[in-house]
Amino acid sequence: MQELPARTLALPGEGSLGMLGRSLVMFSLLFFPFQDFLVNQVENESLAQLLRFFDEILVLGLGLPWMMTLLAQGRGLGASFGGGLPAIGLWVFLFASVISILLKRVPPLQGVFGIFDLGKAAFTFFLVQSIPWTGRQFRRAAQYALVGLLILAGFGVLGEFLALAGIENDWVEEKSKSRLGLYRIVSLPGHGHTNFVGLACVLGIALVPSLARTWFTKIPLFLILFAAVVFSGSRQALIGLFFMSAIRGGRGILIGAIILGFLGAHYLSLAESYDPQYYYRAFTYLKSLEALQDNPILGVGPGMFCGVPAAMMGSPYHQTWPVFFAEMFEEMGSLDSYWPGVFAEVGLVGGLALVLALVGFGAHIRLAERRFQAVENYDIAHLVGRLRGFLLGMVVMGFLTGLNKPFVSLTFFLLAGIACRAGERYARLR
Repeated sequence: MQELPARTLALPGEGSLGMLGRSLVMFSLLFFPFQDFLVNQVENESLAQLLRFFDEILVLGLGLPWMMTLLAQGRGLGASFGGGLPAIGLWVFLFASVISILLKRVPPLQGVFGIFDLGKAAFTFFLVQSIPWTGRQFRRAAQYALVGLLILAGFGVLGEFLALAGIENDWVEEKSKSRLGLYRIVSLPGHGHTNFVGLACVLGIALVPSLARTWFTKIPLFLILFAAVVFSGSRQALIGLFFMSAIRGGRGILIGAIILGFLGAHYLSLAESYDPQYYYRAFTYLKSLEALQDNPILGVGPGMFCGVPAAMMGSPYHQTWPVFFAEMFEEMGSLDSYWPGVFAEVGLVGGLALVLALVGFGAHIRLAERRFQAVENYDIAHLVGRLRGFLLGMVVMGFLTGLNKPFVSLTFFLLAGIACRAGERYARLR
């Protein structure tokens, strides 16, 4: 069916700049799974830093021209988030964050960096919509993302089989009896990325049913991605896969029940691993709750507790931590759980506002799905619906692991934003 003109504000995405923006986004979707690998391979420090902060460069590159154009047109920054729950949530989050910076006397640069670190993926959902997209371009973007995720999974699975055969390689970590006696894959990103690789492969599983044309391609692609989830040893990824499957209903509920049984049999019985004296995530959970208890309304301040800004610029809240956990935080730049850190840094006001924004994102994605259904473009509608299922899984996974890797969070929000922008072409039919 012929696509209708988009019913949106004319933004700098039109024309050649739009082509450049789409090319940058497409490249980013394919590049993100290899970002950490390339950073570790490059000897030139300047180039390594450029690659390391490529995701920040992408977000700023999408955002600055759009905001400047909105201001020049007299629309103000309020137009940048549109309306509805996402706009309310993000503006309350920003307002609470700024007030927290002022009241907690957070260094301004560290505070702004903290806001950006917590919200960049969510902001990307809107920023990518400054560029016009069609349903066909959305599908192509999802294909680019899936190719990168499949390569990530493929190297991980290959590394597992090589390690089991006694061949050393850099794509796996330790062999752990608590994880079915298997090596934990890290694939190309390397040490410390087991959970992130698992989460990324869950996103790949969400995309396969809509992008693979026949069962002869769907089954092997699914098996590669699912094997990578299992070999990652990531309980969080399996829990996310359970929620993503269950929300689809029908066969998804059965698949979800099988996954849940698998989890219960092999992972959740390992209570000894949750001792906060030895288990990093349990320790950071306790410290996050302590920080929230002492600062319930606005938190300790953006950039002061949970993410890369605190690891790079320092924080007084980590000075009393055991040396092992403090060094682990500096290495990871994460608490290994997203939501506890959010609430610790911006309190109940900022944290609940971000939750509200995510609920709104789900509503926007559902609206895009319905718009494609209205014009009987069921292939694209199904693909959009798979993203909605992954959103629920990702929110749940955020309680149990970090979400600060571009090949997980930015990939999802870029695709979700593209889907919503492409769906606006059919807004007149609603």
